[in-house]
Amino acid sequence: MNRKFLENLIFLAKKMCDIYNVKPIDQDALYEVRSEIYEAGRKYNRAHRHKQILMPVLIILALLGLAWLVYSILF
Repeated sequence: MNRKFLENLIFLAKKMCDIYNVKPIDQDALYEVRSEIYEAGRKYNRAHRHKQILMPVLIILALLGLAWLVYSILF
């Protein structure tokens, strides 16, 4: 996930550099690249946030399952 995101940002940064190297600067193309960068960051943040929420929940569920298993064996 991180590698794909970084590769996409590098590609978009190169694309933006190409736009800035052309005189006059194409404002529509620049806006399009900025929108792509924003969208890529938004998708990454959403996926990262879901991972941060999901992992602690799974760990807690695993610990509760383990506690129930130990309790059922002992009693």
